[in-house]
Amino acid sequence: MIGPYIQRDTYRKVISLLLLIGGILSFTAEAQSPKVGTIRGRLEVKGSEDLADIAISLDGTRYRTLTDEQGNFELLNVPFGKYRLNISSLFIEPEQHKIVLNKPLLELRYRMKSTHTELETVVVTGTSAKRRTELSGFSVNVLELDATSKFSLSTSEVLDRLPGTRIRSSGGLGARTNVNINGMSGESIRTFINGVPQSSYGGSFSLRSIPSSMIERVEVYKGVVPAYLSDDALGGAINIILKNRRSNQLVVSYSAGSFNTHLANLYGSYYLGRGFMLSASLYYNYSKNNYWVWGDDIVYEHGDGQVTKVDKARRFHDAYRDYGTRLALSLNDRSWVDQLSFNVIASGGYKEIQHGARMNRVYGNRHRNSRMLAVETSYRKDDILTDGLSLDLQLGYTNNHRVVVDTVPYRYDWSGQPIVDSNNRPIKTDFGAEVRNALTGGPSLQTDISHTFTTRASLAYTFLEHHTLTARWQGTYFLRDSHDPLVPKYITPPDQNKKSLKSIASLALEDSWLEGRLKNSLFYKQYYQKVHAIMELNNPTNGKLENTPVESATSFHGVGGTLSYKVLDGLYLHASAERAIRLPSELELFGNIASNVTQMPNLKPERSNNFNLGTNFGTYHLGSFGISGSATLFVRDTRDMIREKVMIGALADYSQFENVDNILSRGIDTECSLSLWNKLFLTGSYSYTKATYNNRHESIYGLPLRHEPPHKANLNLRYLIPNLGAEGNTLTLGTNLFYVSKFPVDLVIYSTPYVPHQSPVSLSVSYTLLKGALTVSFDAKNIFNQQIFDNYALQKPGRAFFGKLVYTLQ
Repeated sequence: MIGPYIQRDTYRKVISLLLLIGGILSFTAEAQSPKVGTIRGRLEVKGSEDLADIAISLDGTRYRTLTDEQGNFELLNVPFGKYRLNISSLFIEPEQHKIVLNKPLLELRYRMKSTHTELETVVVTGTSAKRRTELSGFSVNVLELDATSKFSLSTSEVLDRLPGTRIRSSGGLGARTNVNINGMSGESIRTFINGVPQSSYGGSFSLRSIPSSMIERVEVYKGVVPAYLSDDALGGAINIILKNRRSNQLVVSYSAGSFNTHLANLYGSYYLGRGFMLSASLYYNYSKNNYWVWGDDIVYEHGDGQVTKVDKARRFHDAYRDYGTRLALSLNDRSWVDQLSFNVIASGGYKEIQHGARMNRVYGNRHRNSRMLAVETSYRKDDILTDGLSLDLQLGYTNNHRVVVDTVPYRYDWSGQPIVDSNNRPIKTDFGAEVRNALTGGPSLQTDISHTFTTRASLAYTFLEHHTLTARWQGTYFLRDSHDPLVPKYITPPDQNKKSLKSIASLALEDSWLEGRLKNSLFYKQYYQKVHAIMELNNPTNGKLENTPVESATSFHGVGGTLSYKVLDGLYLHASAERAIRLPSELELFGNIASNVTQMPNLKPERSNNFNLGTNFGTYHLGSFGISGSATLFVRDTRDMIREKVMIGALADYSQFENVDNILSRGIDTECSLSLWNKLFLTGSYSYTKATYNNRHESIYGLPLRHEPPHKANLNLRYLIPNLGAEGNTLTLGTNLFYVSKFPVDLVIYSTPYVPHQSPVSLSVSYTLLKGALTVSFDAKNIFNQQIFDNYALQKPGRAFFGKLVYTLQ
């Protein structure tokens, strides 16, 4: 059994080992490599801003790369000699140049000619990496964060503006979030970081904490999920791709604003020579989250049981702090490897807990601490053993440590002070804590220590130029050891270890026909999960509760496919379907005592048939006017959907997961973007989701799914004023209107409270100067101070103001 603690000296040993390996590789490269150099260049195309993914290669060699958004490229560790440099893309005329590399650094610059395709007066632009992903046949949105990272916007806030996607939050910075895509939420939507399940890293390195400056782009898959994201995602997936650029760069940002919020981020990458690249990221986030709240639950309590209604009150015990770092060392472009990388990620956090599942029960001391350490290594090689065969391997280990502290017995109200009796003495609970421990009924220092081991392997073979067969496997071993020093030994189960082994294998075939106009993919997924735990269950022979070993093993399979067809230049149709499976998570099965999530060991796996049919068009240009957009129809027929249910108790609110028999979700996602003079940009999106109970034998058949808004819309407007003050300086003015329709808190049978519709408005302004090196921005969020609710009517921040500085050194 793995011990409950991984000591600090173990951390140092792991990091020292990685540095030692890097040093050995560096020395070996120094001793054995011939004279090599770097080819660095920049492409310019008149009238084009996005120059990403232009193919650069040396004719007759394995050296190749893609340009970044500014047209920069770099070929590392190239032996001295004469070459032909090939440059090609869909939207430029291909060129070939003779070059001679006879020095450590060869710098090049070329002005390319555009190949716009004209249809009468309409011009269709070429496709970028973002666009190619969106045209892959999946229902997917791709969000590039370079522009939005200049503003005081979290990644969650930006994702929340996408059609069909809701990032629900229970409060301010650091609050619990819940992703909802097309009516499916919770664990049905998986989050990945560079293709690795985010659950491996824990809550302190997640969607809510990773700053946008560390992120290259985010892919949001709806319903059907590609096979390379090897997890049991049932209703969709979010894949966060962290920056890993092969260029010298430093980005520093600092943001401050309302509720004593401070966010600091640093990202840097540096080429060490001999093919080695080093990158580092640091971040620190803090907020007191002391925003105003108001409503029926905001009262002052008196010792005699009476309450006084108040107009509003400040949150007083909701501070959040987290910090983290990521170090990555990679070796690139060797004869035996295209990329070998070592990554170390460390993070920690502190979160005060203001209330439970509702705002009527207030806490004043309850909090949690967490820390995480992850070590990863990966190996990638194209054309291994034979042309067209690619191998990708990844290994990872993560240690998570989480403590929930609840040892103070005082009761609080919204005054921020303990409730007092008639003698002005603080009233104590009779169980010694603010929330009754679900196991002992007393205080808690619940400590959870988890270890996660992950292995991923992928072998792809491209044959006949346009067909690729890929086999993938991911294995995850999870071990959680829980203990509480305040729980008597005679109550504590003899073995609190909870273990799970998950294996997911997939086989995918991707084809391209009709000179690339028709693309399709077929995939098969095999899921296996084995779970072990000690749980307190009823003994049928004597009727007593006893600590009982619980083990289960399940195996399922799923199939799916996608289709994409280019009807005209810039006009595409896409369709996708999948029979998907999701196995219950360890939290859903075993609960969490400290978080008041009760166990539900008999949960069944979710099953869903997912269908998408849609179109993408543009970008079309008519003179200085541009338009692009998309529309997708979707159906989700889900059996045994797993949903969280809140149970209101006399002394505490608890939650438990349950299977909902049959849910049918259908709807449409639409988005349209307009541009004028390359200065005015307008993007609008609208989503309609109808999610209903679909078991004809139940009395609730046809009723809407609780806590599910049917309508969502977003409108974003930006106006650019270039060359303001000096050549290259740009002023950007923007506004954003967000709308969510009202939705029921519970089943609509007779009467139920509704969360009202919400339409917050935000304003933003930014000024970029020093040729793009420095950006100063200001954001005003929810300017009309609208009361905004989300998870079970938990109020989110009102009007807020933030300023941000971003400095980039290339």
